[in-house]
Amino acid sequence: MNGILKSIALVAVVSFFLSACGGESSGDSSGTMSTGGGLSGALLSDAGQRGLAIFQDSQYGCMSCHGALGQGTNSGGALDNLADCSSCGDLATLININELTMPDDPYQPSSCVGACASDVSQFIIEGLIQGKALPGANNNPAIIVNPTSGLVTSEAGGTASFTVALNSLPTDNVDITLTSSNTAEGTVAPTALTFTTANWNQPQTVMVTGVDDAVLDGDVAYTIVTTAASVDADYAAIDPADVSVTNTDDEVPPPGVITVNPTSGLVTTEDGGTATFTIVLGTQPSANVSIGLTSSNAAEGTVSPASVVFTNANYNVAQTITVTGVDDAAAPAVDGNIAYSIVTAAAVSADPSYSGLNASDVSVTNNDNDVQPVIAQFTADPVSNAGAPIPYAGMVTLNWMSDGDSCTAGGANAGGQWTGAVLASGMQTLTNLTTSGVNTFTLTCTKGGIDSAISTVDVTVAAAPGAPVVTLTSDQAAGTMLAYNGTATLTWTSTGAVGTCTASATPANAAWTGAKALNGNEAINNLTVDTTFNLTCVNAIGTPTTVSTTVDVVDVNPALTFTVNGAASATIIKGDSVTLAWNPTDLASCTASAVPANAAWTGAKGATLATYNEVIANVQDSTTFTLTCTGINGANVVQSVTVTANPDPDLALGQTAYNLQCAVCHGAAGEGSLLFATPIGPNMCANNVVPGGEVCSDQATLEAYLATYMPTIIGVPTDCVDDCATNTAKYILNNFSID
Repeated sequence: MNGILKSIALVAVVSFFLSACGGESSGDSSGTMSTGGGLSGALLSDAGQRGLAIFQDSQYGCMSCHGALGQGTNSGGALDNLADCSSCGDLATLININELTMPDDPYQPSSCVGACASDVSQFIIEGLIQGKALPGANNNPAIIVNPTSGLVTSEAGGTASFTVALNSLPTDNVDITLTSSNTAEGTVAPTALTFTTANWNQPQTVMVTGVDDAVLDGDVAYTIVTTAASVDADYAAIDPADVSVTNTDDEVPPPGVITVNPTSGLVTTEDGGTATFTIVLGTQPSANVSIGLTSSNAAEGTVSPASVVFTNANYNVAQTITVTGVDDAAAPAVDGNIAYSIVTAAAVSADPSYSGLNASDVSVTNNDNDVQPVIAQFTADPVSNAGAPIPYAGMVTLNWMSDGDSCTAGGANAGGQWTGAVLASGMQTLTNLTTSGVNTFTLTCTKGGIDSAISTVDVTVAAAPGAPVVTLTSDQAAGTMLAYNGTATLTWTSTGAVGTCTASATPANAAWTGAKALNGNEAINNLTVDTTFNLTCVNAIGTPTTVSTTVDVVDVNPALTFTVNGAASATIIKGDSVTLAWNPTDLASCTASAVPANAAWTGAKGATLATYNEVIANVQDSTTFTLTCTGINGANVVQSVTVTANPDPDLALGQTAYNLQCAVCHGAAGEGSLLFATPIGPNMCANNVVPGGEVCSDQATLEAYLATYMPTIIGVPTDCVDDCATNTAKYILNNFSID
């Protein structure tokens, strides 16, 4: 009894996982391998492949409960791992459970027995638990190394890591060998990895460890080289990506020392006098050290040599630098003793201790050798800075006295009056001074070719009369826009202006240009673009004031939307009607044309309303309809639509019926025959064929007539009805009954 209860309990538990899987009660396992549901059976045994076919067959319903990949659904648990399906690890147990619980559709438990239960169980263990039927298995072989760059180790033993994994299930073991390209910088562990059909998709971690070398060699790059070997031909052909690593140096270079002596107190002279200083290194460099030397003022002193180079052999031998004074380059000049520097550039070296190290600069003074003449007097009359300024456009007299050979005027030139060479002593009156404020006049005198110190005098000139006050406005209300081709009235006033004012516009406007009265108003017609109007007025001394006002004009954008049956083109049956519609914007007129010509679409068409439409009846030919329009600004707008008119397919059917049934009586071309001598035309039915009159010019009447009288080929009347009568009538009307 306990054994029975245990079996019932086992069935209840496992049926949660295996319910809805079933097979034929006969116990047979049949069917071909399927890859439906995204599973591959390439690596399964024959029994596993047969089980895959059963698992994926909708008749058995396994996927509806447990998912196409065995991952589980709302109806049943997962079958792809032992955590969710503990009984899926033993084939005999799994077969027993499936035989007890697995139904087919409709659900009949215990109907999958024998080979059916055995094959399904074999597939669950091989394909889902062992992963041999995973989606894409062995379809995209690749060896994934991540990352392949950016790894950093250190000489202090710092480590970095990366992972290796396969992208698909291999058919055999894949062995990965790992080696360091430079074991003096870094080592790798482990040196070999093996991927099997069981662990192929589980990334394996590789550690890289930095190695110390006790050498100041900087950061060194090296590589972890990866190679692969396998009986699986796909994986044997793959060369895995190598991994780039950098090992950072931990040695600290000794500090560099550059000694310059002395760094100040050096004196040169304009007579070519020299001074010297020395440079030496305090430590032995590992590479040559080059130091550039320049003068901060080559017009006062030069340096030689322009650079010094120290090696690991002469680094402690002081090198001597010579500085030479320079005389004034052009004419002798009294410029006094001038300070300058010998600038030492940052050292250039592959030794990091010295690379970029900047030594002290050296300060030097170059002594002057020139004598300065004397300017005894330089004054202005009236002395403007002692009283009121001189009037605007007034005059002043300059007086000067010196012991120089010649003098030169400079500074404020008073409209070109105070410039160039003047006498060593003299007087000059400057007129029409119009530079308001302080005017500084200078006098430079020479003696024996030596420049003197510059003497100056200030003259204050009163301010110029104020600029005129000018206003310019338009009658366009603020925030509004003038209608296209409209008129704006300009109004202007001026105070303090003389003569006339000058008008201009952007863009140019012929009505607003040239001279205008000092006050007035004027209408500007036919404005089509935004325009800025300018007015410039001047005072008595020519000081201008310019004012502007802008008139905004409504933008015009002529445009046309033109459609046929609501689109840019239409395809119809010959004889149908079409509707042409157009929506004009900012247009003045439109003209219609068609190719080939169509009497209903020609001449002037509406252009001022928002929407137009027109029906063109009985279109027989493929036609291009065109609207050629002119905008209110004169721009042309042309739009076309196309109509393709195809023959009515019913006419061909009607012709066939006519030739089979009617031609014997009325002739193949409706020309009449021995039986009916009268040709088919608009009046055919008036010739006592049908009492009551004509039928061939009316579709409905002709259809009724044909349905009543038209025989088949064997002469039975009233056999041509429905579509036969309709198509035949349409053929007769289109070919014979139109005058």
